[in-house]
Amino acid sequence: MSLPINLMSVMLVRISILSVFSCMLLVQWYKSSNRSFKDFKFLFGLQFTFMLISKITDLIIYEVIGSIDNLKSDISYLMLTKFRWTLMISTITPVFSMMVFIWFNKDRRKQIIANTSFIVGSLLMILLASDYTSLQVITTVMILPLMIMAIFTFLNLHIHRRLPKFNSLLMTFAYFIYLISQLLRPVITGTGDNNIWISELIEAVTWLMMGLSFIIKPRFAVERTKEILIH
Repeated sequence: MSLPINLMSVMLVRISILSVFSCMLLVQWYKSSNRSFKDFKFLFGLQFTFMLISKITDLIIYEVIGSIDNLKSDISYLMLTKFRWTLMISTITPVFSMMVFIWFNKDRRKQIIANTSFIVGSLLMILLASDYTSLQVITTVMILPLMIMAIFTFLNLHIHRRLPKFNSLLMTFAYFIYLISQLLRPVITGTGDNNIWISELIEAVTWLMMGLSFIIKPRFAVERTKEILIH
């Protein structure tokens, strides 16, 4: 079954956005003289890459299954759904790790425990899920607290004017919109497959904002540059 043209168009736009920023961030990180696996560009580059793989997988799933309703109602698709949820873990793990590195900056032991607990716990919840509804509950358990934590973290970075080459305020807005989109997604998809493109469009905008956070400098950095030029 072919996807509706509006959904196909939005998903291709989203895939293009993810492709551009994943390449940009990982290349910039690789060319850096002080490469670190804790670097924002590396972790966000991974997040964009894993999300790119996830969205390509979504396209294949939509084409093969033909309808989200089929995915929900047919238990034979449960393993495929669990595979997609596992990809989701790979998408959110880099950002979770980044926040762990920020809050436990000097405590390597806590960093390892937090990251390991998150990955193992998430995988166990997915493996033990008995149906599509259970997986949706798991999504709420995993994603919503993470997004609230991300909003708080990036807003805190902006307030304290840290990382002048990274627009933490724009990233805060991106995650706030992403949080709203995740809350609305079950409602939107529940109204029928024809409206899934709305949710995909909102999320495409959030990922564009995330990528632009590495291009558009924060206002305090611009003002600081002007002060240096004036003096």
